Amino acid sequence: MMKKESYCNTEKTIRILSVSVLLFAVAFSVPHDTKAEMYKWVDKKGVIHFSDRPPAEKKADILPEAPVDKTERTEQLQKATAPQRQKSEKSVVYHGNIVGMIFHQPGCRYYNCKNCIATFRSREAAIKAGYRPCKICKP
Repeated sequence: MMKKESYCNTEKTIRILSVSVLLFAVAFSVPHDTKAEMYKWVDKKGVIHFSDRPPAEKKADILPEAPVDKTERTEQLQKATAPQRQKSEKSVVYHGNIVGMIFHQPGCRYYNCKNCIATFRSREAAIKAGYRPCKICKP
């Protein structure tokens, strides 16, 4: 009787593994890098629209593809926002969570949590005190 039960368990395991392998093969055989054209047009009221389908009644501009290299785009955004960040950091008071050792900027949903009782005048002061930036508000 014991042999029959272990045989059934082995057969069930083999079935589960073969179905998993089949699903894995199907999932990776479908092309994931499909690129759709994006269209931009302005309606009669002056509202700008973006869509993956052109409008029926108007001619639309086809938008160029977005840059693929995410690190290059991230660097561009950081350079563009650096002056703003430096200006606004002078008046910002960061709150630090004394339990999680995470600091938040104003506007973050965790800025006024019950454990956020440490305050810092700059991002550098918070980091120097051993706190890490919040992954949500990204101060």
